[in-house]
Amino acid sequence: VGAGPTGSKAIFVSENGNVQRKELKPWFEEHSVSVPSLDGFANITAADLTGALAGCALNDAGVIRCWDNKGEALAPHPADGRGRDVVLADFSDGSTGFCVATGEETLCNDAESSKAPWTVPFRRARELGSGGPSPYALCALDDGVGIACMRAGLVERVLTPVQGVDSAVRLAHGDHGSCVVTKEGALVCWGELEMNGSEPLAGPTTVIESGV
Repeated sequence: VGAGPTGSKAIFVSENGNVQRKELKPWFEEHSVSVPSLDGFANITAADLTGALAGCALNDAGVIRCWDNKGEALAPHPADGRGRDVVLADFSDGSTGFCVATGEETLCNDAESSKAPWTVPFRRARELGSGGPSPYALCALDDGVGIACMRAGLVERVLTPVQGVDSAVRLAHGDHGSCVVTKEGALVCWGELEMNGSEPLAGPTTVIESGV
């Protein structure tokens, strides 16, 4: 499930390889694509799609399957067999693609070209989030740098730590903000509600003692 600028989306992957994206934006829309390479691909832990229905799916063994907007299988991902999380990302050069965390490196690739994948400075990420709180932002729960965000560009290498939270177990993201659930059960969020291009990548944080 993910949040966008005009609504929310949910992605469903069936055992026979049918992939659906259902959106409320604010009207309900449903799109689907048949992906033969996902037939029998079980125990999926993460999946994401572009607007054109190209996508990637990851299972609990770290195996990654990616496809184009016609559902045809793409070449094996460089992180295949090592994946821990996969997210859709909008890059600062205007392209769209996917970032995959392996726990040793995070690899991003352009979904619409044959450009070689590149690494970003999340070396030990266990969970990724993209889309907020600033344009082209990519955030991560990283066992090396903690909770941090960066702009998901081709050149950007600067990480901005999220202040005010020491531990987290889950990460969620939207177009204007990101949140984590801490080990203590608090919900900590950062970012801005206004889309004016000047929002900070991280902070100020708001702690909601919700006991979630």
